Amino acid sequence: MNRHTPLWYKMDPRRLWLLMVGWRAFAQRVAFTIFMVYQVRDAQMDPLQLVLAGTALEIGVLLFEVPTGIVADTYSRRISVIAGYSIIGLGFVIMVVQPAFWAVALGSFVWGIGHTFTSGAAQAWLADEIGEDAASEAYLAGAQLEMYTKAVGIIVSVLIASVSLGLAILVCGLLNLVLAGMLLAVMGEDGYRPVPIQRRQTVGHMIGVFRSGIKTIRTRPLLIALILMTLMFAAQSESYDRLSTAHLLENFTLPGIGEVGDVVWFGVISMASLLIGVFVLRYLRRRVDSTDPVAVARALWAVTATLIALFVVFAVTGSVALAIVAMIVIGPLREAIIPLHLSLLNRGLDPRIRATVISMDGQTDAVGQLVGGPPMGVIGRQFGVQAGLIGGALLLAPGIWLGARITRLARGLPASAEPSTMRDI
Repeated sequence: MNRHTPLWYKMDPRRLWLLMVGWRAFAQRVAFTIFMVYQVRDAQMDPLQLVLAGTALEIGVLLFEVPTGIVADTYSRRISVIAGYSIIGLGFVIMVVQPAFWAVALGSFVWGIGHTFTSGAAQAWLADEIGEDAASEAYLAGAQLEMYTKAVGIIVSVLIASVSLGLAILVCGLLNLVLAGMLLAVMGEDGYRPVPIQRRQTVGHMIGVFRSGIKTIRTRPLLIALILMTLMFAAQSESYDRLSTAHLLENFTLPGIGEVGDVVWFGVISMASLLIGVFVLRYLRRRVDSTDPVAVARALWAVTATLIALFVVFAVTGSVALAIVAMIVIGPLREAIIPLHLSLLNRGLDPRIRATVISMDGQTDAVGQLVGGPPMGVIGRQFGVQAGLIGGALLLAPGIWLGARITRLARGLPASAEPSTMRDI
């Protein structure tokens, strides 16, 4: 038995993808429903510390995203994914060692490292196993399934968090460790042929893979535009992800009494977002032809423009009802961006550099959050969380033009994706 062979039996790749993303979504929602409440209430972190914890996560991603992508392209996607979920689980466990900034920051850093092992490698594994067009459909199907498993995760999270906020985060870590064990038992790897041993162990080959990924991006304007879109959203997302919960807790009065009442409210918001998300993703699967890059690009543009408007409304409104509605709708639209963006990014990539290019996009996300997050955290500490949110929303202004450019560039792509060719590296 080798590293590409499962310990028990090989599960159908598409079914395994759905199991993997569904399980992952459930585990993450168990923690994420109350994740920021834990940081505000139990760890008592201020706006700058909230953002810096996210910065620790992104430093881990920035340092390891491309190296782990290269490892996945030269050694094994399967091993990379399994290692990733193991490290992610460890990161969440570390976060609850003590309800303090240092534990959350350290656990976030470890979580970021684990994420780099799965980012790019998991998507590339699926595309290699079932083909690009089938994978594009599976990405959307997986995103829709995630909505259902997240709904269950929210309910479980509220129940556990009513006893202990930290316990919910611990359960998330243990579930990721279980997922790693399941993948070890049933995940195969037949579609990708690893680099021969005599070449795999050379630093020169890994540099060659990296250079080929850079060359591919530089010679394809659509990839450049997509990576710029990633950079823009990343710069804004850190302020929203880290300060939106504090904004609701500090600047509005939510119905309910005490911490449990707040937890229930965030569970309600998360559940409402998921219900809307199910319909949004169902609409995209039915109305957007995943094999037509122009249709995918137009959908990406429309969702981007809507998100820009909603982020501004959430940041400036003084109405708790309007803020909650904006927060509810923002969630599913951000989820919808992911498969649309990935479908365009993944189209026509050579299988030998697929994980590396996707990982470069992930590294760009980390750079954007590192650049945009801390300044918004400083603004939030000095002038209040609302000021930090407004500053973050302004970073999205170029999105309208960039979405239009992506749509124009997508017209040059064929409707049926076939891997591009390149010289041996």
